[in-house]
Amino acid sequence: MNRDTLHSSDGNKPSGQPTEIDKNSIQLLFQSQRTNTTFGDVPQSILAWFKNLILLDSIPFNYLVPDPDLLPLESLRFFQVDTTWLACVIDGAFGIGDVLTQEAYYQQCKQKVLSSIQNSETITGFLLRSQVIEHYPSLEIKGMDYQKKVLECLRLERLSNNVVICLFSGVLASITINQKPEALHFGFKADAQHKLVTLREPTTGDFLDNPLKLEEIHWLDAGLGILNMVQLSQDMQQAVDMQQAVKSKNPFTALELAVELLEGTCIVQFAVEL
Repeated sequence: MNRDTLHSSDGNKPSGQPTEIDKNSIQLLFQSQRTNTTFGDVPQSILAWFKNLILLDSIPFNYLVPDPDLLPLESLRFFQVDTTWLACVIDGAFGIGDVLTQEAYYQQCKQKVLSSIQNSETITGFLLRSQVIEHYPSLEIKGMDYQKKVLECLRLERLSNNVVICLFSGVLASITINQKPEALHFGFKADAQHKLVTLREPTTGDFLDNPLKLEEIHWLDAGLGILNMVQLSQDMQQAVDMQQAVKSKNPFTALELAVELLEGTCIVQFAVEL
């Protein structure tokens, strides 16, 4: 699964460092109390593994969601990571050291690592299960706290074709999900009977109240989706003029036509209810 398909809103990859596990604390696990012999630096792969573990990586999904009904299709679930539970996970990861002859010294070293977790920044996040994840793989996601401050994204990863997990450093109050800005395009909206052109004030871009309904006259071949651009631009100009307090004296050119047909990317916001 490609972890970098989804993006945090600033375009950067998640930092992956929710808490500072002191390298020296883990280094103690590679030392001997009796001889003060150091067995070299802790491999970066081990440090990275423990940091990823704090981000719930390598933890079986059924440990996070024990019942499928807790995350049904088209659902969003917010959560806060319990530091006590996380400390137990780290304790289990260190469990192999319990059989060492220097167990007391080992436990002392382990406690330093566990204390760094207990004193770390709160980690919150969400699980999203939706077909949107599969159909729009390049979504941007931004999390904010209750002071509207953008939170640092620690992990953003697709766990399956339609499930994504996202973790933030801090208390999450709301998230926004949107397509990338380059997804701007020309297009129409639609109701049960008609396709609609959402009209704008040409100079300001402000939306006007009444859209233009596309009729049969606006198509050269509706089956193939070929528009009668001459007729459409004429009717569009007339509809815009009727809704303006002061009619524009500027000609309705290809520029104004492009402004009227431009469709932005969708932005959806979800708030955490306390």
